[in-house]
Amino acid sequence: MNETNKPWAQPMPEQQFSLMRQILDAPSPIGLEGAMTYGVLKPYFERFAPGDWHLHQYKGHAGVVLDTHPGRDDLLKVMIIGHADKIRMQVRSISDDGKIWINTDASCPPC
Repeated sequence: MNETNKPWAQPMPEQQFSLMRQILDAPSPIGLEGAMTYGVLKPYFERFAPGDWHLHQYKGHAGVVLDTHPGRDDLLKVMIIGHADKIRMQVRSISDDGKIWINTDASCPPC
């Protein structure tokens, strides 16, 4: 595998990294995972979505449907689903082929 086929070997663009950081920093207490949707994803999409697009949210779900063609069920819609939980993983290593080797809560040393 050559270097051009290893996207993990390149740094993430700052704008994309910033959005990832905002999504991952969103609070997600049990039962309130919608903080990511309402506090990060919705404002993000509202910045660039045309005025005729509709953003649908559903109570109890950390996801949104970005309706790019309101009233046209035969055309494309984009559904963004997020699930936030406490997931504790510790990266042990990244192999040459891009596999990420981790320790989980069961094998991580105590904090």
